Amino acid sequence: MIISKLGNNLDPEKERYHRKVIQVIDTFKKFLTQRKVNGAEVPEDLMERAEELLDLCIEEELFSKALQFCDVLLSIEPYSTSLLAKKGEILIGLMNYDEAFESLQIALSLDPTSNYVLQALLRLFLLQRDNSKALQLIEKLSCLHPSEDLLFCKAKVLHESGSQDEALEILLQLLDSEEMAPYALNEIGQIYFFQGKVNESIEFYRKALDKIPDDPWFWYNLSVSFLKLGRYFRALDCAINVVTLDPQWAPGYLLLGKIYANLGRYKQALHSFRKYLNIEWDPEVCFYVAVILAELGRYREAVSVFKLLKSEKYVNTIYNSFLAYCYFQLNEVEKFSEEFRFFLKLNPNAIEKQSGFFFYLVASGFFELALQILKSALLVNTENSFLIGFTLFLALYSQKYRQMIEMLEEVYPTSKMPSKVDFALGVLKIMIGNIDAGVKHFSKSINNDKEYFSIAYQEIVPKLFSSKIRLKIEGLLQGKVCQNSLPLD
Repeated sequence: MIISKLGNNLDPEKERYHRKVIQVIDTFKKFLTQRKVNGAEVPEDLMERAEELLDLCIEEELFSKALQFCDVLLSIEPYSTSLLAKKGEILIGLMNYDEAFESLQIALSLDPTSNYVLQALLRLFLLQRDNSKALQLIEKLSCLHPSEDLLFCKAKVLHESGSQDEALEILLQLLDSEEMAPYALNEIGQIYFFQGKVNESIEFYRKALDKIPDDPWFWYNLSVSFLKLGRYFRALDCAINVVTLDPQWAPGYLLLGKIYANLGRYKQALHSFRKYLNIEWDPEVCFYVAVILAELGRYREAVSVFKLLKSEKYVNTIYNSFLAYCYFQLNEVEKFSEEFRFFLKLNPNAIEKQSGFFFYLVASGFFELALQILKSALLVNTENSFLIGFTLFLALYSQKYRQMIEMLEEVYPTSKMPSKVDFALGVLKIMIGNIDAGVKHFSKSINNDKEYFSIAYQEIVPKLFSSKIRLKIEGLLQGKVCQNSLPLD
């Protein structure tokens, strides 16, 4: 299976329509440019038709083409408030917010009370999450051009700013509005959801759907609430409604895929995530695809997706972890080693969750490779107590005591947990019959951290050594440790 970085795919009919729009704009642009070069005036009705065409281009989100056309029109009418405002709107669509603000400020200086300009500026502040400026502008707009839409917008901004009580107060007022009541109900549901009142949110989403039963956003929110409660089949029914009502809305497929994954229906989840990627590119969703492919045992396909993510320079330590896992399953040890080392280099504290790889390597006869990777991890993770305990456990599992002793002695000078390293070395040296050397390490461990030694000794030593050896160990320790009593009870 191959996934390419597509996104924003249009159906063929829409593509043909866009090509026609672009063709008309190019013709119009060429005609207007030629008139300007010839010094001929452009009639007012022709400019009106040009602006209508520009509006169509903006509506179809052909922003790059719209910007070119708008600049041509502004070269003819440089002080047109509407054209400057539309240029700001286009630049917002292109996410060029600084230039958008500049264009809208010029338009506002020409007409300080223009509702169109102020609304465009409000959209810009909302997209920038500048809630303070958005609220100030809403107050200004409310004085100049009051509307229920503005009141609703104020409630949303207050909600996002954390002023939920104020937002609820406004939304409750809007419940009497025939036009705004469904949206107010939905917004109240969202406030309750984020307050952790999920059952209450469901009640309000259902009320919103009673008024507008074909709104995909309402169904989406209801599905998310059911998913939060673990009511997967209810969530699934709602999510199917979302993609049925709006087949080109990518988040609906993402939600559907997550629900299918929770239900263990991985093939359907895979289909939903692919549908999402056909509409919109997102490396995180691409990652979901790779994980599900691995879950289905299709490791080679999963590898191809992870490689795509790497080729697109989406660097993420989790990607390398799963890529290593796929190579692990494919028995490609060298590639596994490369990816796993890179993963630990980027995320050195993650080894605790990846310990199964080491047992796999040891069991498969790759002890030296496991040792090298573990040594690298210990040199980086100088304060990770799990790693030291895991090293001891792996040594006991593999019975490669001497190699583990050598490795621990190499990392000892850099370790910030010498008591734990000394205890591990003590156990391993006693395992190879060198009780005196083991006891020396035990005594150093006691001097560094008596409490740790006591717990570790009682937990591990009785399971590994006979009572005869334990008596000898404790006898030697009595002579070496300058304490009133040994921490062995």
